[in-house]
Amino acid sequence: MGDGWRGRMSEHSSHRPSPIAHHQTTVLGFDFGLKRIGVAVGDRMIGVAHPLQTIQGESNEQRFGAIAALIKEWQPG
Repeated sequence: MGDGWRGRMSEHSSHRPSPIAHHQTTVLGFDFGLKRIGVAVGDRMIGVAHPLQTIQGESNEQRFGAIAALIKEWQPG
């Protein structure tokens, strides 16, 4: 079974999009796994999403702290 977009993260990591000024169209997607959480950012206006990062943490507190930081940065709406 392939890693999906997680296996291609290194291809996109240097091309990380910056936060969108019109945050009303920004969405964040989360793929919760047992060890990692995949995160994607998308734009509803143009219907495009891109892998953003993979969250790894030892505790739920660390993982949800990272999610909170992404929500603060990207301000999805």
